[in-house]
Amino acid sequence: MENRNNYPRRSIARIYNKDELLAEFFGFLPVQFADEVYNAYNYVFYTALESLEQFLQSLDGLNDRDIKDSMQQFEKKVEEVVDANFNIFERYLYDNILMVPKSIDPPMEHYDGLDLSVTEEQEELLDQELEQYRKSVLAYSKRHSTIL
Repeated sequence: MENRNNYPRRSIARIYNKDELLAEFFGFLPVQFADEVYNAYNYVFYTALESLEQFLQSLDGLNDRDIKDSMQQFEKKVEEVVDANFNIFERYLYDNILMVPKSIDPPMEHYDGLDLSVTEEQEELLDQELEQYRKSVLAYSKRHSTIL
């Protein structure tokens, strides 16, 4: 069967990109989860840092300038360590926890009861129909843009 449009021919089975499959299976993107963990850490860390600075400023005999300088140095060191370790955590998370091996076809509950069997003829008919709609939308757009 010839492919008349410029779109790559796919097999009848749904081809997923890795992120699509994980998002559909887990209900969220792994990168969003990692971002939320990182944001939660940042919230806790900076809240604690602010409280520590307020506590140090409440003590007698400490210079405000020294406190500020020390807090900035401490913040920078902690950020470097956390960033390096978070990268390790993130890699482990993606590679070992939030992944589905290629050999496994995970069941998708929202597919239960659906007939996903499609013949090549049905797919070809759908491709032809889609191409007709694409052409009519482009023609409509062209006519509409010349009117304006």
